[in-house]
Amino acid sequence: MPHPKKPDYVIVELSLADTKILVACVYRPPKAGYFDEFTEDFVSLSTDYKYHVVFGDVNAHFGSSKPCDIRDGKSVLEFLDLLSLVRVPYSDTYHVHDYHSNLDMIASSLSERLVYFNQCASGLSNHDLLTAVFSLDVPRFTPRLSTFRSFRNFNLEHFKKDIVDIPWHDMFHLQDINSKLDYFYQQVYALFDKHAPYISVKVKHKPSPWLTDELKRMIKERDKMYEKVKYSKDHILIAQFKKLKNRTKSEIRNAKVRYAYGILNNCNSSQTLWKNLKKLGVSNENNGETCKFPSSEELNAHYTAVKCQDEDLLKASIKMYENKFLNWEAQANTVRKNALAAIHGLKKHCDILPINVRKKLVETLVFPVLEYGSVVTSQMLVTCSIKLQRVQNACARLIFDLRSDCSISNYLTQLKWLNYKNRCVFASVTLLKKVICNNCPVYLADKLQFACDVRNRSVRGSHLLLRVPLHRTDMGRGAFWITGPLLWNSVPAHILTKKLYSFKSQLKNHLLASQF
Repeated sequence: MPHPKKPDYVIVELSLADTKILVACVYRPPKAGYFDEFTEDFVSLSTDYKYHVVFGDVNAHFGSSKPCDIRDGKSVLEFLDLLSLVRVPYSDTYHVHDYHSNLDMIASSLSERLVYFNQCASGLSNHDLLTAVFSLDVPRFTPRLSTFRSFRNFNLEHFKKDIVDIPWHDMFHLQDINSKLDYFYQQVYALFDKHAPYISVKVKHKPSPWLTDELKRMIKERDKMYEKVKYSKDHILIAQFKKLKNRTKSEIRNAKVRYAYGILNNCNSSQTLWKNLKKLGVSNENNGETCKFPSSEELNAHYTAVKCQDEDLLKASIKMYENKFLNWEAQANTVRKNALAAIHGLKKHCDILPINVRKKLVETLVFPVLEYGSVVTSQMLVTCSIKLQRVQNACARLIFDLRSDCSISNYLTQLKWLNYKNRCVFASVTLLKKVICNNCPVYLADKLQFACDVRNRSVRGSHLLLRVPLHRTDMGRGAFWITGPLLWNSVPAHILTKKLYSFKSQLKNHLLASQF
């Protein structure tokens, strides 16, 4: 029997061509707890899907101004905000006598694809019947016209005979070398046009270089048997077809994996690796457009020119948004959403890629999104950092193809990855090292002082330690001018004296040793 005060839910997968949608139907009893259980289950599955839809009776009293209703629906609203789901704008959906409330919802990540929605009395209960129609485009491969010489009917003996029959002696009567070359090219081109003429073919599918002649034969045999089985009720024939279909599918998958491993394991450079990944469809083709990025001096000049009095302009320039409680929850949700989108883009290709290539793709395409602004947001709330740590755990599960309920600690150790908290520490201390060594940018260097320059007495190792400004509040402690020196002073002295490359390597090893 289900718990009377727990939500009941069903989560299913809908497939539309190559597009998969995660759909959940949920019922939450009035004033019921344990909604986090549904949130955990749905979020753990959401990384594998591009689109998400949640609907049902959640008793959240949307739009109510009563404090009790706001508290009751807080967990539902937090869930929608976490996955950036947008509710379809229905009016009140529950009616009893003179009481009306908005208890039901259809929420999705397809808000911009909403075509039509409606609600009407169901006649079966006090809840309205809700409908919503979304327009979902199914991506298709764009056909292209390919022109090449066809050697299908090429006959080598006839080709040799026609070469002998060409009147080559006429070329010796020509006066200059250019005329002789033109004559030679004319005869050769005419010969190839006869034996291997140009043909144009419309390519309707992506290239599949792993398909051998044996696999093509198996595919044709499978398709022929399907035509026989389609209208047949012979159980023996149907069983044979299923066996052949499964064997063909398995051979195609294995051939694809062998091909991918063969071209990726022999890559000696990053350029070759990305070129081969494009062949497999993992990376998008370059459209020829180049983007000119500003230099570091231009970026620093821009940010330092922003006046701190204009808070709106400052927040827009660094793209960080704090909410009214002065925490980074909104930024953490944005980073989490973008990182999960990057993971989803890799998910459909990783089953054919070696583990070392999966790791390189994650570190190249996902980690820059995950670590965006980590120096500024290093003192975010524990709940926010846990969300981003779960994204890193999802990356490890993607690399090793693990279940969502599998322990991840040993695999993080094997990958030698810092957890999200230590990644923020690494970024902050590395930034301080660069500022101290290069004495720039000036607006950061001017804020830093060594302890030996302030204290009157000499302290062991004080020439390496930074002065920590006085502060009296926890909010003040979260400032970079205080957090940065505290993190710097916690690093062993023998690491602080190293040059930048060795410094980064030994700092990472130090953080890894303290992590596990």
